[in-house]
Amino acid sequence: RNNISISKRKVAFLLNGKNYITIKNFKIRRFSGDIHERNKGAALINYAYRPAHGLQFLNNEVYQCKSASGYWVIHAAGCNNSIIKGNYVHHNQIARAIAFTGSKRRYVFNNIISNNIIYRNGGSGITFYFVQNSRIIENKVKDNWGHHANGIAVYLNSNNILISRNKVYNSNMAIAIQRSSNITITNNLLLGRSTHSRVLNLYGRGRNISVLHNTVLNSKKNQGIFIPRDAKGYVIKNNITDGITITNKHADFKLSHNIYVGLTWNMKPYMIGKHSEIIYDLKKLFVNPQKFDFRLKRNSPAVNKGVHVKQKVIVDIDNTKRPKNGKYDIGAYESH
Repeated sequence: RNNISISKRKVAFLLNGKNYITIKNFKIRRFSGDIHERNKGAALINYAYRPAHGLQFLNNEVYQCKSASGYWVIHAAGCNNSIIKGNYVHHNQIARAIAFTGSKRRYVFNNIISNNIIYRNGGSGITFYFVQNSRIIENKVKDNWGHHANGIAVYLNSNNILISRNKVYNSNMAIAIQRSSNITITNNLLLGRSTHSRVLNLYGRGRNISVLHNTVLNSKKNQGIFIPRDAKGYVIKNNITDGITITNKHADFKLSHNIYVGLTWNMKPYMIGKHSEIIYDLKKLFVNPQKFDFRLKRNSPAVNKGVHVKQKVIVDIDNTKRPKNGKYDIGAYESH
């Protein structure tokens, strides 16, 4: 009783390139590292120069860890064909939460981050660097504050990534994409932080990014979705968004069938795209927006106003079948 114990190690699990490891049902807490100790204070570490396959990190609770260097408490660098699923990652000081990362010389591939709850960490919730053919699905990411504390970040030449059915609340940016291509962002509920302007930020230097059937709200300056100057092959359709920022009207993007609940300062009504509407009153669209219930009302203007897209979005954020009666709804939710 009243015993206090401290680990001599600064990482709970050091994978060290081992294959087909399953780590399941642990409580991992109070590992820490100082500011000069990169990748310390973590629940799981693997290094990019020691590739591993078949990691399963499942149903663990990771909390009260402190990575003073600002790295991730679950950092599966160099891991392929791996899954991080069903974990509760919360209250980790300074640290970011979960990442798969590769390098310029060695990309990682076929990884999944799904069904995790990521709450009140000191940096980004979910991160992909140099990742290919992978998915970020059905996670709840909330109240992660700190330097570079984005909800979901996909950077550094990642390719062929699906980001779907996630709920991201109150981070610096809900989703940030940079220097990555062939990204599909669909059926996500993204609520911005009231002090930050951009919610879904597409930084640029990537191609073929599709933003489909998302609900993007609570931008400080009605910049819910940001389209970069160098956009190539971007498709923005069937979204409900608190404005869109277009920095180059001659860039290569397709914009249609969206509903805007606000317009940024330099966006004129004629710029909203074909078959789109401006509806400032959230109560006309959603069941109960004051209580964060963003399901569509039966008579919502978003019902049956969407368009078919080639990516074949067949379910909504709650796995409800799309479309009903042959007509798509706009936003993350299909009406019931």
